[in-house]
Amino acid sequence: MKIVENLDAVSFEKKILEDQDAVLLDVRTLIEHQMERIPNSILIDINSPIFMQEIDKLDKTKS
Repeated sequence: MKIVENLDAVSFEKKILEDQDAVLLDVRTLIEHQMERIPNSILIDINSPIFMQEIDKLDKTKS
């Protein structure tokens, strides 16, 4: 089992930039996403009726 690690914003940015297989998943709504985008993230609205179908399309070899 993977250990969950709480990170501050600076530590998170450092880790995600170091890991070529990292995937940043943005689960906000489209309106929230349009107000402020997270660079290099993948948007999948958690309220979408096809949320799980979109999750299933993600590359399972990436973290």
